[in-house]
Amino acid sequence: MATNFTAQLRSWLVMLPWPLIGIGASWVLSLFDSAGEAIFMFGGVTMILLLPLALLVNSVWVFGALAGLAWVSVVYLPLLFRQRLARFGITPPIILVCQSLFSAMQAGLGLLIVLGKQV
Repeated sequence: MATNFTAQLRSWLVMLPWPLIGIGASWVLSLFDSAGEAIFMFGGVTMILLLPLALLVNSVWVFGALAGLAWVSVVYLPLLFRQRLARFGITPPIILVCQSLFSAMQAGLGLLIVLGKQV
């Protein structure tokens, strides 16, 4: 049980700083029109993949919820499939690096989305 908690904590620690840095930078630069735009930091890449859904649904909340769900699933899915990943030689440090890169890409593109709406 303790190792599962430790793995979850590590996942959160490598993924959470990137969106927080993006939110902090956007807040300091006064880029947010509303507080709800902070979800862009958790789902920049995911929102691009969800663009076809925009033809059917016109709700920012749906996009935010799906993007947040994708981000949280990246935190927990490697923990659920840890044994299978280990069979392929994917070690926990590799998983943590991949999680951190995913989170950095999400936050970076989210920051660009927020910057782009300012132009």
